[in-house]
Amino acid sequence: MPRAHVHTAMASLVLLTSVAVPAGAAPRDATPRDLTPPAIGAPLAATPSELPATTRHPGETPGEPTKSRRDKGSKRQKQAPRSPGSQASKRGRTRKKTRIRSGAGATGKGGAARERQLLRQERRVDVRRGGTAPDATAPNIPAREPTWRDRRHLTGSWWGARTAGERQGFILEPGYAVEAGVGGRTKPRAGLTGLLDIVATWHDPWPGGHLTVIGQFAHGSNLSLPRAGGSGVGDVQGVSNIAGPTRAQLSGLWWHQEIGPAWIRVGRMDANIGFAALELAAELLQSSFGVPPNIPLPTWPDPGWGVVSGVKVGRALEFEAAVFEAQPRGGDPWRRPEGALLLFEATLNTLARAGSSRGGAVHAGVWGRGDQANPRLGAWLMAEEPVWADGDRFVALFGQLSMTGAGATIPMYGGGGIIAQGLWVRRPTDIVSVAFAHARLATVTPSTGWGSVGNKHETALEVLYKLSLAASLNLALDLQWVRNPNGATGTGKVAIVRLTTLL
Repeated sequence: MPRAHVHTAMASLVLLTSVAVPAGAAPRDATPRDLTPPAIGAPLAATPSELPATTRHPGETPGEPTKSRRDKGSKRQKQAPRSPGSQASKRGRTRKKTRIRSGAGATGKGGAARERQLLRQERRVDVRRGGTAPDATAPNIPAREPTWRDRRHLTGSWWGARTAGERQGFILEPGYAVEAGVGGRTKPRAGLTGLLDIVATWHDPWPGGHLTVIGQFAHGSNLSLPRAGGSGVGDVQGVSNIAGPTRAQLSGLWWHQEIGPAWIRVGRMDANIGFAALELAAELLQSSFGVPPNIPLPTWPDPGWGVVSGVKVGRALEFEAAVFEAQPRGGDPWRRPEGALLLFEATLNTLARAGSSRGGAVHAGVWGRGDQANPRLGAWLMAEEPVWADGDRFVALFGQLSMTGAGATIPMYGGGGIIAQGLWVRRPTDIVSVAFAHARLATVTPSTGWGSVGNKHETALEVLYKLSLAASLNLALDLQWVRNPNGATGTGKVAIVRLTTLL
C-alpha cells in the first residue's frame, strides 16, 4: 500500500477513536456494570464516588486546577469552590486527654463530668446520626441544612452568634436535665427535680490554656430523703445524681494549662472531673455509679477549691494528684477553706480495638484528709472494658471497689454492671444497662423513724434504657430497687423518667 494511503488510514482510525471513546471513558478492564446504560426513564442520580472526576496527572494535589490529558494546551479549568466542611474548625482540633462519652444535658453528682464531655467532643467527629468526617477531596456537593434533630444544640447557632464565638475560642454550653420520679419504701411519693448548668469556656487566651466558668441552678425534690410513714426511699447512696438543695451557685471557676505531656488546673471545680470517675458508669442515674459513697470528693452539690496536676506517660499511662479543701460548701464558695483533702490516681488506658472508637481503663487511687473528720484514709479500684465493640457500638463491663479506714459509716462499697450501646442497628446511640451498688454499713442510724433497723448493708439494683430522640435530646427510663435503705428492713422502689438536652 502506498505510504500516503497508510497515513490516511491511520488518521481516520485516530479520528474514529476520539469520537467513540471521549476523555474520562471507562478503561478496558471496566466491569459490565460500568458499561450498562441506565434504564429508560430511570433517574440519573449518582453517589459522590460515582460523580465524574477530573483526570489528574501524577504529583498534582486535590483542589488544584488541572489540564486535560488530550489537550495539554487548553486553558486550565476553573478551581471548584472549597466545601464548607473541608477544614476542621478550631473547636474540632485534637486536644489533650479526657474521657467520657456522650450524653446531652446537665450533669450532677458523679456525672459532673461536663468538662470531660466538652474536651472529648473536641477530639472526635460527631457521627451520632450516621454522618461522616469531611473529605476535602470529595466533589463540591451542597451540604444539607441540618434539622433540629441533627443539631448538637437544641437552640441552634443563635443566628450565627454561637458559631462566631467558637471561631474566637468562646464556647457556651447551657444544659438542662429534668426528671419526674415516684418511689418509696412503704408508701410511694412523687417528685420533680431539675438541674440547669451553664458552662462557658474561653480557649487559648494563652497558648495551651483555657478558662472555664460553670454556674448551676437546682430545684425540686429528692426522693432519697425519708418522710414519715415510709414516704420516700430513705437510702444512704442516693437514687438520683442531680438531686440536691434548691439553690443557684458558682460551681466552677478554674484555669487549665497544658505544659507538654503534663497539665495543671487551679480554681474551684468538681473533683470528679478527674478522680474516681468511670466513663460508662456515669450514664446511670444512681449516685454511687458516679462517685462511690465512701469517697469524700468535693463534688455536686458541693464542689471545692483546689489544685490538680497530671502527666501522661506514653500512650496508656496517666497520673493525677490534687489537693482540695476538705469541707467545701457549694452555697458559700468564698468561705475560708477548712482542712485539706489529698488525692492521687493512676490510670491505665487500654487501646481501642481496630475499627472501634472505644477502649477501656483501670483506675487506682488513694485519698487522705488532714482535718479532724473520720475516717482519714481510703482507697479505690475501678475498671471498665468493652467485651465487644464496632465503631460507636459496644458492650462493656465495669466494676468499682472502695474501702475506707475505721470510723466510716460505709467502710466498704462495691458496684458493677453491664452497659451496651447500639444493640439495635436502627438505634445506634441508644443505651441499655443493668448494674448494682452494694454499700456495707458499719453503723445503723435509725433516723427514718420506721422502726425496724439493724441490717448491715444497702444494695441498689438499677435498670436503665436511654433513648436518643435527637443529637441534643435524650430520654432515660430508669427503674431502681433499693434493699434495706440505710439499714431499714424492706425494699424501696423507684421509677424515674429523665429528659436531658443541650440548649
